[in-house]
Amino acid sequence: ITDLLAAKGDVLLMSMVIPKIPLGTVFQTFKTAQRHVFSHAIVNFGASIALDSKTGAVKSARLMIAGATQTLLEASGAASALLGRPLDDATFKLAAAALKKDIATNPSQSSLNTPEYRNQLALSLLYKTFLSARPNLPPQLKSAIVPFITAEARPISRGSEDYGTDASASPVGQYVAKLSAFIQASGEAVFPSDVSRPGALFGQL
Repeated sequence: ITDLLAAKGDVLLMSMVIPKIPLGTVFQTFKTAQRHVFSHAIVNFGASIALDSKTGAVKSARLMIAGATQTLLEASGAASALLGRPLDDATFKLAAAALKKDIATNPSQSSLNTPEYRNQLALSLLYKTFLSARPNLPPQLKSAIVPFITAEARPISRGSEDYGTDASASPVGQYVAKLSAFIQASGEAVFPSDVSRPGALFGQL
C-alpha cells in the first residue's frame, strides 16, 4: 500500500494479496456514508495493531484514514503514539490528538460535511478499534449489533446467469452495457446530493 500511495496520476489496481491476520493482531475497517450514496464514504478508517502476547503493549501499528482527508492517508503520527503502550484510555487520548494532527496535514475540502464532523467520525472509529481489542466490555459499551450467524458459518456463495434473446425481436432484448455503469461502480459518479452550492434551493416530489 506504500507503493500505491506513492504512485502519481491515475492508478488501476489489477490485483492484491491480503495476508492472513496474525494471532494477537487487532484488525478493523470502518466506513461511514449516507445510505442513499453509499459509494461515497464520509470517512473510511482502517487499523492493524499487533499486540505483545505477554504485556498487551502495541508492537506495531498501521492506521489508514480517508474521507476526512483529501486522499488516502497513512496516519503515521497516531500509529507512533500507540507503540509500546497498552490500548487504554490514556493511550487513546494520545492517539486521538495525533490523529487530528495527521488529518490536518491534508484535510478534506468537501463542503458536504464540516471538518469538525469528519474529525469526530474519525476519532469515533479509532475508539471503536480500541473497544474491539478489549476481551470484555461493560454492557453500556457493547455493540447493539447481534449477528444471527457467524461469518465462519456462512458458505461461499456462487451464482450464474443464463438467458436468451429472440433474434427476430432485435434490438429488443439485446444486451447493452449501461453507459454510466463504470463511473457508478468506481464511485466516480457525481449525484445531485454530492453538490453543494451557496444559496441553492432544493425541491423534492
